[in-house]
Amino acid sequence: MLLRSARTVPLSWLLLLCLCSIAGCGQSDEIRTYTVPKPPKQAVDPSEAEPEIPPAPAGAEKKRFLAYLIPTTDSNFFYTVRFFNDTNVVNHLEPEFEAFVQSLRMPANPEQDPTYTIPPGWRVGPAPSREKAAFRIVTLHKGPKSSPIEMYLSKPSGGGNLLNVNRWLKEFVGLPEVTAEELPKVLIEKTINDKKVFRVDLRGPGVIGGGKPPFAGK
Repeated sequence: MLLRSARTVPLSWLLLLCLCSIAGCGQSDEIRTYTVPKPPKQAVDPSEAEPEIPPAPAGAEKKRFLAYLIPTTDSNFFYTVRFFNDTNVVNHLEPEFEAFVQSLRMPANPEQDPTYTIPPGWRVGPAPSREKAAFRIVTLHKGPKSSPIEMYLSKPSGGGNLLNVNRWLKEFVGLPEVTAEELPKVLIEKTINDKKVFRVDLRGPGVIGGGKPPFAGK
């Protein structure tokens, strides 16, 4: 008598097992890709862009100093608006400086500061030193923060027009001083917003370290 050594496996089960094995061998790992959103770009202040400054005309003086002296209610004291830089820089940005000056509104109360409009493309920035900051109402910057172009409005100061103009000639543009008789050729009277002001436009070779003496912002 023969003994059965193993159970008989149904044929349908064997066929199912074979089909599953074949299907498993034919599959491969699926490669999935993902799109990672880029972080939003930081908004850039347009005033920090490097301005495109054309070169100075041939034969032009190296430095240019623009300023307005605006009398207070006390005619012996003046607000000063100043812009000093290479000649080509001042030439290119002169309309923006003039727009800033035109926007000034002087207070009736000398204890109050003038109001103003910041020209497009400029920003309020720090003064270059604590000493100069003490004499300034506002300092405007244009261009990279590391080396901005600067113009500013200073608090009222005295000293007289001749003294101020001669200091600027000596310390900024490197020209000889003028006499009281020559001053009207340098200090031009104008009217802005029904107010008498004096405009100074100096051009010269410049001096080493020009524009950086102590309290030059007064």
